[in-house]
Amino acid sequence: LAGTLPPQRWTGFGGRATLPTYTVMEFAGPRVVYGHVGYAIPIERLRAGGLGALDVFARVSAGRAWEKDHSPDWRVNLVAGLRFWVLEGGVAVNPDSSGGDVRGYAIFRFPGDL
Repeated sequence: LAGTLPPQRWTGFGGRATLPTYTVMEFAGPRVVYGHVGYAIPIERLRAGGLGALDVFARVSAGRAWEKDHSPDWRVNLVAGLRFWVLEGGVAVNPDSSGGDVRGYAIFRFPGDL
């Protein structure tokens, strides 16, 4: 076997599922660090049988991508919204933006993932 490996799935980030105020895969490179921490509160009065309750959530997402001998900057988004089963909608804010970059988004997300 010879040659180079093809790019792997997590070689970049950006977009609605990771950092909504940036474009899809805006940050890419052979070295990537990404993570998020969040908190969700279920609204039990709005439970729909086996599908669960509507959740109100808040999340902080951060990541960076870089190449060898390059010092990357961390990119951060503050996210808040609503989630029901696999549907999620929210508002993301980029705290690094001088103009207060704010974006709304809607996506399908796997159950159990915050």
